[in-house]
Amino acid sequence: MRTTRFFQGLTLTTFSMGVFNTIRGKKTSVLESQINKQETKYEELNNKYTSLLENNLNKLENQLEIIEESNNLRKDVEVLEQKLRNSVEIKRELQTKYSKIVKIQQ
Repeated sequence: MRTTRFFQGLTLTTFSMGVFNTIRGKKTSVLESQINKQETKYEELNNKYTSLLENNLNKLENQLEIIEESNNLRKDVEVLEQKLRNSVEIKRELQTKYSKIVKIQQ
């Protein structure tokens, strides 16, 4: 009788372990599936984030180029304005000298 109970207990234990392992295996596969989905979502979001960062970096580089070009143009304008002022001063001086010459000749 003890042997029968032992084997019944062993059978019940084996069955319980089989059920437990089956349930654990299913839970594990469900969890693995969820982890894979989350990893895929993470990769997609990371790719989008990287793309946005690269786009922003390109925009900033373009803006920097525009600012540098604007600064160079401003410097060019300042140089041209100075040249214009100088030419206006030279013109006045020449006009003054011409006026003096004309007065002298009269």
